[in-house]
Amino acid sequence: IRHETGYVGLVNQAMTCYLNSLLQALYMTPEFRNALYKWKFDESHGNSPAKCIPFQLQKLFLNLQTSSKTAVETTELTRSFGWESGEVWQQHDIQELCRVMFDALEYEFKETEQADLINRLYQGKMIDYVKCLECGREKSREDTFLDIPLPVRPFGSSVAYGSIEEALKAFVQPETLDGNNQYFCESCDKKCNAHKGLKFSKFPYLLTLHLKRFDFDYNSLHRIKLNDKVIFPKILDLNNFINLDNNSSEESAEGVETSMKCDDSSTADSALEEETNHVPESHINEVDQEDDEGIDLSSSSGNHQENERSKQQNIPSGPFVYELYSIMIHSGSASGGHYYAYIKDFAKDEWYCFNDQSVTTITQEDIEKTFGGGPPRAYYSGAYSSSTNAYMLMYRQIDKELNCLAMKEDEFPPHIKKVLEEIKESEEHERASRARRDEMVRLTIHTIHPVTGARLNHKIFFHNDNSLAEVLDQAYTTFKFEGVIPKEQCRLVSYVSTNDHMEVSFEAREYESIREIMASLIHPSNEFFLETREKNKIFLPYSIGDTCLIVYQIDVDNEEVISVHQVRTSPCDTLLELKKVLSRALPLPSPEIHVVLCSIPISYLSNETLPLNKLISHTCNRIFICPVGSEGDLSNNFENSPLYKCVKLLQHVIVLHFLIPDNLEDTLERLLIPPLEDKCLIENSKQTEAVSTDMNVTLTNGINIGIEEEIVFGNVATSDQSTSEDSSLTDSERTIIGDEQNDCLPETSDSDQLSSPEVQTSTKNCDINGELEENWDIECEPPKNYYFRATPYVIDQTQKAIRVVVDKHIDVATLKSKLERYVGVAGKYMRLTRGTAAATEQGAVSSIIAAPVRGELSPSLIGLKDDDRVSISFHRVLEDGEHLAKLYHFNPNLTNQMSYLCDWILYRGKTIGEMKKAMLKELEKRHNLKIPLDRLRLRLKSWKTPGRVLLDNEEWTDDGSSSPTELCVEALDGPEEVTAHTFLVVFTRRWSPSTLTVGPYVEVALRSPSVADFTNKLSEISNIPAEHIKFAFGNSMFPCEMPLLSINDLDWEDSADGHRRLNISVKDGNVVFYKDDREELKTLTKEEQLEVSSMESSSHASPSSTSSYISGYSPRKEKALKIYLDTPSRRARSVIDVD
Repeated sequence: IRHETGYVGLVNQAMTCYLNSLLQALYMTPEFRNALYKWKFDESHGNSPAKCIPFQLQKLFLNLQTSSKTAVETTELTRSFGWESGEVWQQHDIQELCRVMFDALEYEFKETEQADLINRLYQGKMIDYVKCLECGREKSREDTFLDIPLPVRPFGSSVAYGSIEEALKAFVQPETLDGNNQYFCESCDKKCNAHKGLKFSKFPYLLTLHLKRFDFDYNSLHRIKLNDKVIFPKILDLNNFINLDNNSSEESAEGVETSMKCDDSSTADSALEEETNHVPESHINEVDQEDDEGIDLSSSSGNHQENERSKQQNIPSGPFVYELYSIMIHSGSASGGHYYAYIKDFAKDEWYCFNDQSVTTITQEDIEKTFGGGPPRAYYSGAYSSSTNAYMLMYRQIDKELNCLAMKEDEFPPHIKKVLEEIKESEEHERASRARRDEMVRLTIHTIHPVTGARLNHKIFFHNDNSLAEVLDQAYTTFKFEGVIPKEQCRLVSYVSTNDHMEVSFEAREYESIREIMASLIHPSNEFFLETREKNKIFLPYSIGDTCLIVYQIDVDNEEVISVHQVRTSPCDTLLELKKVLSRALPLPSPEIHVVLCSIPISYLSNETLPLNKLISHTCNRIFICPVGSEGDLSNNFENSPLYKCVKLLQHVIVLHFLIPDNLEDTLERLLIPPLEDKCLIENSKQTEAVSTDMNVTLTNGINIGIEEEIVFGNVATSDQSTSEDSSLTDSERTIIGDEQNDCLPETSDSDQLSSPEVQTSTKNCDINGELEENWDIECEPPKNYYFRATPYVIDQTQKAIRVVVDKHIDVATLKSKLERYVGVAGKYMRLTRGTAAATEQGAVSSIIAAPVRGELSPSLIGLKDDDRVSISFHRVLEDGEHLAKLYHFNPNLTNQMSYLCDWILYRGKTIGEMKKAMLKELEKRHNLKIPLDRLRLRLKSWKTPGRVLLDNEEWTDDGSSSPTELCVEALDGPEEVTAHTFLVVFTRRWSPSTLTVGPYVEVALRSPSVADFTNKLSEISNIPAEHIKFAFGNSMFPCEMPLLSINDLDWEDSADGHRRLNISVKDGNVVFYKDDREELKTLTKEEQLEVSSMESSSHASPSSTSSYISGYSPRKEKALKIYLDTPSRRARSVIDVD
């Protein structure tokens, strides 16, 4: 719906407020809009409509004039500019955009009726002259301009011009050429005093004035914004600036010089770098302004009073009288801001604020607030202070014959009416598409990969009328199950991920629509689960309120679990019906089975006529089954039977699958982890027949939420490693477990690094597979000799895994000890993480660092479910005398001076030389770093600074800190010179004052810190005689980032007293600059100072290059504004700033 004003706003794509403001001003210029409508796109020229700027501008103007929306997009126009998505995130100067856009339009209008449109409307003329003050002869040339750049302050002054008229007078004020700057007059045949200046010969119909509010402060070397008050009138009389009696310039004896087009005579002082949306409070309520910047739009009644005053006032006579109709406003500072526009509607004679999507009325008071002004700013604060003021003004010449109003819809040319019809058809098509999208629904489909076991999910859009079968087809394709499992072995069921619950299945409803399916759910959800089954199995139906059972098929003779399944059945079904379901779904050797409920006490279920809700509670849903043998019914003698003994043994078990990482040997070698010597069972396990990975896919898999899930016993906190405790435990966990519980470890456990917890016992509560059973009559105290049985197998012929049936009360330390012989690694080096191999890649990556990892099991198995997968990764547990170090490759002349290599173990009592040898082999293997032993230097590292050199013959001693030591690995150009701790190693850089450049870093090792030794070293590396060397210490340690122009201001020393020692504060890692004292300092012009400052403000130079600056200040680099035409490249206009 349109604004109440009747105008349409423009959507800000990101930082396109400057574009929106200019477009609204051009749209509200009747002469420009009408001329644009008269232009007709010609497809015969081979241009694409999408890349034709005038055509896209026509469409945008038509949308602004006819759309019923509050705001329209500018995306199609910016695409015709050739802008990528990143361009709209660049803030630019509105005057710069105006010039670039006019250039582009001029090029597109070539050889059409509108070829001279820009010049006809916006081009003025001025005379650039030099007049001899002795003979009066004037030499001149005529230039053209499209806008007039007006300085806000005179050069070097802190006082601004008071008004536009005053600034214009200063603009044409001639400069006197005298003294050494005298002008050579050809008539006088000598150098004479002269006047040099500009004068206007013709003003354009549409006059654009650019207030140069952005300046450069040479003291602070930063850009600043000038917020001074500059008054501008609604009626501007420029007749006094032109000699109406002789409108053409006088010609010299040689004639007028060739006219040179200077329509880029103004410069874009500042392309602002980011948009901060400093908008008047009355326009956007969320933004606050200072009192001197706020704009009150609560009432527009002042407009009518002002209109009456305008009618009564006397308009000056003469041809060059102008009426203000557009004010481009910048709100913000030199480092960023926001543009919007105040524009006059000539038809209504009212002013409006066009602020992106918002269009509101304004008052004369609002206009006056854009003059600028406000409290004075402190030194340098202008670069960061924020203010709102006029930046660019547009005036229209008052001429009854030329002034016109914008075309109305019924006045459009035929080709514009056709374009308008196409726009309306496109909008209708978009509305239809939107209606169709409203009929779409986004479904989240979850699944478990039938081969890898990875937990997957995808969000897919479907139409509400799509059938469930069509959704299944799309999900099957999206998960790439083709060739993995037939589609006939898949189905979709309603799923609730928050509690990991299959809600209901949809038997015989495959061809119902998604709308009908979702409407039938008691708890509407957009989540579905794609279930899979084996070829010879069936899907069981799911219903709301089903009883969920965990079924363990056991082998009584061998006292082991064969398989585990989840079964759903109606609570009203009898035990006999449950047995029939199980016999159909499971590979049982006999339809006659024993059913035992794992309750307290363990119950044998024999009454087949009772419904399940009378036999089984929702908190006790684990049952054990096995075929009935010769023993027959056990109702009367169950507690003395082998079945009871077996269930008693297995009542707390859980079935888990442990995934062994690939490249195990490489990982252990990299982490310096020794393999176990006893590998008997490992070798035997290689002969074990591979077992199917999907033990229970015939029914419902136990489903985890996501790939990883944090499983914690007590609170989680990071703790330091300890040689007496497993470093995977946190301090808080050790506190909860208690020291007295160490005795619960079995003698066979090889993991003395962990304080192993007993399961907490209670007379009221006991945890059964993650469920709490209340009001128990006996304590739930599992045996200390935990049940454990492991079977190695292979997943998909590549992934090694271990199927483990284990008492779920086992602590992680004991579990690790039992896994040792199957993995081949001591348990203290293992890290167990809930999830699949994908989880290992994301978070449980093997590492020396023993910090907790998301999803790591610590310290119990509480929270795991049957058939969950657990990834095994490794970390290095530090022994007594070992210390963790982080190695960084150090090269001072690379962009990345410190690049991380790997973790390393340092051994107390071993020499640095011994550890270097082992380190070199690993660095060459991992990083292809081939460094001769005598050229490898190790240095301590402190943040970015390399410190003391570690000597080959010194033994490593740590300071007792648990934090890793950081070391720099450095490849030297020659053999190591540093052989004692008395050596001083500093970084030197040559400073060249004549070119304002610095050389690369060169390390210098000094046997003694004397000035003579130091200057001799510098002389060797630079070929500068020692007596001409001066040096100065940088203001910080390496890399010593400092402004370029500050280097020459350092305290420079010479070698006059060679016996003098270097400053006592100098230490390893200091940076020392040196220079040839015969080299003179280059004198910079203001332009060169600006260039150097700009370079310092852009980014760091590469240390390896002889850069012309050293800087620690690096804001985002400004990107030039460009419009790319769909034509061969053309010459861009030069930008000339006529001051």
